[in-house]
Amino acid sequence: PEVFVESHHRGNPCGRPLPGLRHKTGPYSGEFSISSRAWYFPGDYANLGGRKMRQPCLFAILFISLAGVVGASNRYRKAVRIPDIPGYKTLKCDFHIHTVFSDGSVWPDIRSEEAWREGLNAIAITDHIEYQPHQEDLPTNHDRSFEIAKPHGDRLHILVIKGSEITKSMPPGHLNAIFLEDVAAVEREDWRDAVKAAIVKGFVFWNHPGWEGQQPDRVARWYPEHTELVEAGMLHGIEVVNERQYYPEAHRWCLVKRLTMLSNSDIHNPLNLDYHVHQGHHRPLTLVFARKDGRAIKETLFERRTAVYSGDIVNREEFLNSSLRLGPTEYKWGGVSVSEKMAIPGQP
Repeated sequence: PEVFVESHHRGNPCGRPLPGLRHKTGPYSGEFSISSRAWYFPGDYANLGGRKMRQPCLFAILFISLAGVVGASNRYRKAVRIPDIPGYKTLKCDFHIHTVFSDGSVWPDIRSEEAWREGLNAIAITDHIEYQPHQEDLPTNHDRSFEIAKPHGDRLHILVIKGSEITKSMPPGHLNAIFLEDVAAVEREDWRDAVKAAIVKGFVFWNHPGWEGQQPDRVARWYPEHTELVEAGMLHGIEVVNERQYYPEAHRWCLVKRLTMLSNSDIHNPLNLDYHVHQGHHRPLTLVFARKDGRAIKETLFERRTAVYSGDIVNREEFLNSSLRLGPTEYKWGGVSVSEKMAIPGQP
């Protein structure tokens, strides 16, 4: 006759048979439960837990127990090994993230979990205001994704920042506003009104300036509307890197116009579908050099103490040349040097 065995790492060693292998890992305790369905045929019996069982059961229990130990350890935090620089704490951040509350495919608290596992310090949830493809399944509530992500971030000591993506046509294109208090207040028909509402408390930056959805040739272009924003103090930074795309024009604009450089994932899928983090890959990150006297990330962004980290690190010499030993490669990316004179639309 067949004998079925269910083995639990904690609790009764035998119980109701259940096919397959089940892992249940708590977020902090590491507790788990594992079940196995085994088939046994004539052979010697062993007595376990008051039941007669065939000897292979002992080997099955040992195997399952060891598998449980491995399963319990699969939740770990990967360190991003970038050192602090003198007088500053290096924070690893991603300020452009989507969830199911706009066009992403991930529940908001999973974004906090992904950030913890990848070694980040802070994230911004920036779902689209104007683009809500899931509204038949989820009600439009612009603050809700932040409200779901933040408690889990707090438990993991990940700073979760409330933000949104102001989704307008080019120009001026898509703009992220972070450190918002009320996302709904930024929902305005006119992009100027939206940005004016955002800068009351927020930090505003230009997203993916060469995105092919608005620039088919993937070349970032500077428009009079961007000059208007900068001169009015309503544009504070630009994404030099978005996802896997590097924009050398944006890099140079940040240097010339004294805007903050950012590098963000703009992630929509689960992290492991887009980046092979267990093989050493990482999403694009904005390195924020916060003062060790405890000044906030927001203030640091306004002071332009950031670096772009996506394969290489690029930024201004005073932050990186001596501390991270970049030397003459500081302004180079994929064979393109932004220290050279470039033909940039809208620039002399």
